[in-house]
Amino acid sequence: MAPLIETSWSSSTVADESFKSSSRIGLFERAVLDVIENSKWSSKDKEKNPFLAELIKAGDRYQAAKTDDDDLGSDTSLEKLREFIQQLETQKKASRGYRILHRLSPFLESLHNLMKICESATQEAPFGVGIAFSGARIVLQLAFDVHSQFETVLEALERIGANLECYRLLAQYNTSPELERVLVSSYKNIIQFWLKASQTLSQGPLKQLTRALTTPLHAVIKQACDALSEDSRAVHHLAQAIENVQSQNDRDQRSTESEKKRRDDIATWIRGQENLDANPDLEDQLQRRQDGTCSWILEDQRFKDWRDANTSATMWYNAPPGSGKSVLASSVIQHLKDRRANIAMYFFSFNSLTRRCGINGLRSLALQLLAMTELLPDRFTETYEQRKLFSPTLDSYDVARNLIHQLLTPMDEVYLVIDGLDESADEALLLAVLRSLVQAKVYATVKWFITSRDHPPSIRKTMENMGAIEIRPGSDVISSDIQKYVAATMTCPGCFADWADENEVNFLYARFVCETLRYEGLTRVADIERVLSTFPKDLDSYYVRSLEKIAEYTEVEQELVRRVFVILIGAAQSVSLRELVDALSIEPGARDYDKNNRVLDDELIGRLCGPILAFERKSSSLDPKVKFYHKTVKDFLLQNPDTIKNIGEPIRKYFITTRDADRELGLQCVTYLKYDRYTEYIDIPLLLADTPKEHAFLRYAAAFWWKHLEEVVPTPDMIAQVAEFLKSRAFWNCLCVQSRIAPYLFGRYTHTKTNKFVMGFRGAQWNGEDSFGIPLPTWFSGQSSECMMLDQTLCHFAEEWREVIITCPDGVDLCTALRPSTHSCQLKPLSKSKAMRAEHLKGLPDMDDLSHVRLLSTALVGKRLSVDVLYGKRNSKPGEMQRLRAMVLPSKTPSVSLVHLPSNSQPSEGCVLTWDQDVVETWNVDQHTLDMSRKSAEPSKPFKAPPYVHEHTKEKGEGRWWIWGADTTPISVIGTSVRIIHASWREKAVIPSACSEQEKDDADSDNDSEWSESESESESSDDHESTDSDEEDESATTSVTDFESKNSENGSHHCLIFLRPDGQPFWSRPWTNPHGRVEKIGWAAHPKRPLLAFTNTALQLELIDLEKGTQSTKHLPEPVGFHAEPLAITRELHFSACGNYLYGLSVSFINKPVGTDCYVILSTYNINYEGDSDETFLRERQPIQCTYKFADRLIDLAPKLTLTHWDDDCLLIALPPLTCDPKILAINLPKGAETPSGADSTPIRTLEKQIYFPASTPRRDARLLFKQSSEGKDDYIYLALGAFSPPSPPPTDNKTNTLATPSQASPPVFLQWRVSQADGWRAWDPEVDEESADWKRKTPISMTLRGNFVDSEKSVSVPIRSGLNWTRKGHLSCW
Repeated sequence: MAPLIETSWSSSTVADESFKSSSRIGLFERAVLDVIENSKWSSKDKEKNPFLAELIKAGDRYQAAKTDDDDLGSDTSLEKLREFIQQLETQKKASRGYRILHRLSPFLESLHNLMKICESATQEAPFGVGIAFSGARIVLQLAFDVHSQFETVLEALERIGANLECYRLLAQYNTSPELERVLVSSYKNIIQFWLKASQTLSQGPLKQLTRALTTPLHAVIKQACDALSEDSRAVHHLAQAIENVQSQNDRDQRSTESEKKRRDDIATWIRGQENLDANPDLEDQLQRRQDGTCSWILEDQRFKDWRDANTSATMWYNAPPGSGKSVLASSVIQHLKDRRANIAMYFFSFNSLTRRCGINGLRSLALQLLAMTELLPDRFTETYEQRKLFSPTLDSYDVARNLIHQLLTPMDEVYLVIDGLDESADEALLLAVLRSLVQAKVYATVKWFITSRDHPPSIRKTMENMGAIEIRPGSDVISSDIQKYVAATMTCPGCFADWADENEVNFLYARFVCETLRYEGLTRVADIERVLSTFPKDLDSYYVRSLEKIAEYTEVEQELVRRVFVILIGAAQSVSLRELVDALSIEPGARDYDKNNRVLDDELIGRLCGPILAFERKSSSLDPKVKFYHKTVKDFLLQNPDTIKNIGEPIRKYFITTRDADRELGLQCVTYLKYDRYTEYIDIPLLLADTPKEHAFLRYAAAFWWKHLEEVVPTPDMIAQVAEFLKSRAFWNCLCVQSRIAPYLFGRYTHTKTNKFVMGFRGAQWNGEDSFGIPLPTWFSGQSSECMMLDQTLCHFAEEWREVIITCPDGVDLCTALRPSTHSCQLKPLSKSKAMRAEHLKGLPDMDDLSHVRLLSTALVGKRLSVDVLYGKRNSKPGEMQRLRAMVLPSKTPSVSLVHLPSNSQPSEGCVLTWDQDVVETWNVDQHTLDMSRKSAEPSKPFKAPPYVHEHTKEKGEGRWWIWGADTTPISVIGTSVRIIHASWREKAVIPSACSEQEKDDADSDNDSEWSESESESESSDDHESTDSDEEDESATTSVTDFESKNSENGSHHCLIFLRPDGQPFWSRPWTNPHGRVEKIGWAAHPKRPLLAFTNTALQLELIDLEKGTQSTKHLPEPVGFHAEPLAITRELHFSACGNYLYGLSVSFINKPVGTDCYVILSTYNINYEGDSDETFLRERQPIQCTYKFADRLIDLAPKLTLTHWDDDCLLIALPPLTCDPKILAINLPKGAETPSGADSTPIRTLEKQIYFPASTPRRDARLLFKQSSEGKDDYIYLALGAFSPPSPPPTDNKTNTLATPSQASPPVFLQWRVSQADGWRAWDPEVDEESADWKRKTPISMTLRGNFVDSEKSVSVPIRSGLNWTRKGHLSCW
């Protein structure tokens, strides 16, 4: 046996009460003492029990406050015990099967966990922790020496370890009395086990112990395990209880945090972008109050009765203007606050745009009531949840009324104070809301205190209907308060008192008098009395006197004051001092800004206008708002001077009508915007970011010039100035400013069933009263033919580029007019950037002279675009059409040839136009049988469709085949082209009963088909022309273009008809698309075999052998990322130039609760055509794929969702929205297992700088082309847009307008973007590129449209045009 520690324990140690009561003693030390005292140990036991000896030794050290190497923490004690066990293993190695440390590892870890908790939870000293490990060492040593009991002890420790495992559950919890209790219990049980086991194993000479020892040892083990098992159950219960408590606490905390966030979100939604805190207004009014004033109302018995009533009541305090109503209201509020009442308040003010808005008052009351409410009513939160889906902020009076009522309902008592009700700009709406709230039933006692003038009569009528208690102060009460105010303000209050007794004086007038006397620097009584004797008797007379003072200035100063009045009276919103000073520098007819006309001293305006102006300063701005001091000033200046007595001629010029103010201010805005400095390119974003003082008026002029001229009667000079401005280069800069500060001017306004309009910017169709904004005076287009053309060009530009103007103002400089006109607004960017160009076809007649225009094909020849167009003139012979072939970008002289078609072959249902390099012809398609016949002068024999064509339709009932598109694909190997017709079967119930001429034209054209042309020139010369300008890329697509459920419930049936070179049609086997899915079918011609491939599912390929006239099907492996149920899908195919590889593009669109997910997958197949086509096999290469998200719902987009261009090395894709900022992808085409040179790490690229498409792109037979140049040269992206003819407007009812309405049709147009290879492309980055700009845009649409300039609490006025007839005009007011 290894030697044990021998020590002596004095008999007094254990019983030493001073030791037990020591403040240093821990829970486990106390537990050790309890174990020793409660056990009957004899002196002999103490000598023979090695663990007891260890306890005594440790106790002696602890009592002496000394430490020893044996007093170790749990980590070190554990390592010491492991070393000891390893020593036992070494001694036991002769015995097989003993892996002591491995068997005891769970016990050691459990004991260590327990001691760790003890250290952290009870802050135990090493004495208590070390003893536990020492006991294990001693018992193991004793059992080792008693060979027969070693296995028994090992098994016991394994059982004990299992019982101690439960303490791992408590390691994550904080200490608690319950935790300390179970810890101490287990600790005592372990100590007792060490003591008893040590006592049992040390009985007599160890070598002589017999089997009799086994029974007591088993009893000790059982007792210890039973006790620890009970502790384990207690620990599990405690852990469960703690977990439940913590879970509840976590839930409570989350609930609290969620409630706080919910409240914050609701408050943000109510508040919008306004500062609606009424406390600063309260403090301002309290500061104006002089001691002793307003106290009379607090003593009025009517006020006391209202204040102390046990039921809801309303008090109306009305008094004349300027009598101190706001100060009195603040006194009432302070009085109620002193009584610890719940108060919500709002101060309306004519002088503040924010505070005169009625909805802002209701918002503020709702916010204050929200802060008082501990538990939000369910109806309140339900209202919020419903309304936030439709509006980014609280903007409805009805909703505000409901929210306030719902917040009031559960309250006990609350006071609501509204001051200046008559100063609200929305008085009628506000009165209706107040009447409803006062009369509504609530549990709370609600006391309303309202102040206003006794005007207009609607206020008195409403107050009487509400049963309001009226208080109207007598003149003596007001006079008394005025005297107190003057006494604190003037050096001679008695002088004023004598004068006031003889005149009509209110607080406003008293303030003016005091300010005037202070301004004139009078201090002597005699001087004050003298001046007072000359003062007028009432406020209007005071204003007359002020104007007479101004009339004594110089002529220049008088004109300056008059213009200030004009601007403040006519201003569409409050103007800042810098805006005012800049506007005053405008001279009629000036060509440019002249700093010599500028007011040198900004403070001069205040000095000249005196106390009738106010400067509203905000702490965050050094540029104050300039306003009339009081509403009565503006009312006075708007009066007819003939109605005022004793008006002298010199001051008549200061009386201004709103119409005169609008005319003068509108022309000033036009003059300012036409300045020569604005005819050159300006970095508008930089200019607006920190507007210099000499451009301070630019924002206002751009936003409101049209508004001021809208209400006036136009004069010839005014019309000429507006026309000159629209044609000037300066107009482009004005448009750029408008797009950034007031995009609502170009918004789309959708008419709803409730006769309201919803602000937006995107939409493909016009219905009913749907309208769009155009910032021009509505009278302008009717003045002359030139004016009408100017008006129309802006309308057309706005229609095409609205989405860019509103959502991507940085892209406006990449927009240009798409419709040529002899008279046009300046709609060409002023920047010298050549990143974007647009051209029309030279030689194409005016659209007004054409009956039909068809874009047949486009191809790249070098960097030029080869275009083939077919058109018919209105005055041509039947069947006579023109075929125009031209080069554009840059343009060259076109060639025009005559094309003769049968006179009965005009576009119609079932009539299909087909073409190739040399021939244009028409075919009849029987819409019931799908039989084909060529239209010609002589009747031709029909070609019968095979029986399998009808297998899908013969049991479907009545219906017909609908022609969705026709296309031409060149087949290189046979040196000619194959014409392809796509037909779709529609049951009778879903066939459109009628369609417009444009729809018929689209159905007969390839308007829903597309193909990309390949380049035939060598890279050595960009200007090299191909010998065959019509050589095309041998792949093409067509699509079913209807998102709405025109399909039958079982889906739609489709068939392709191939017009082979021998003139024989070949019908593909029909297939069925799933119901409701839009599919775009792509096909490709093999470059070396007479084969066409197309696919209508993701898992099979259809091969058409044009020589044999057969169709075979090959199976495709399921691609990675395959989406089985997309709402729309594009499938396209393309053969490599060598013919060994087939590329399959899949672009699927999945509707999400918000927006749409787009999945792009490019698969590569290895094809072997060495044997019979039936032996062809396909093997998929590693696909290239990416995901793209955009915010629009798929159903809201125009049907054409993607545009593509294939060449030998690259695939270019344009993803939605094609009406604004498409996502452009360039995917390098793999060559077998390898990728193209230099592109292995970036198989997908996207543009570094965004390009923009016009809104009509999906509806104009759009073709996307791509010229990938040699290294070091720029790439070029092209967009070819076919002609577009909107529905003709209905006849106008305006019989007075005799001007001819020009056509809205647009000819084909071709756009080109230059992309630098150095920095124009970048690798696709999922973190940056997977979400579209509109997906990332968090600002609500309505706030985006409002812009950042127009006062947010003010309604905006928008001049609108009907979407169905742009000559119909109107106005909308939008919040």
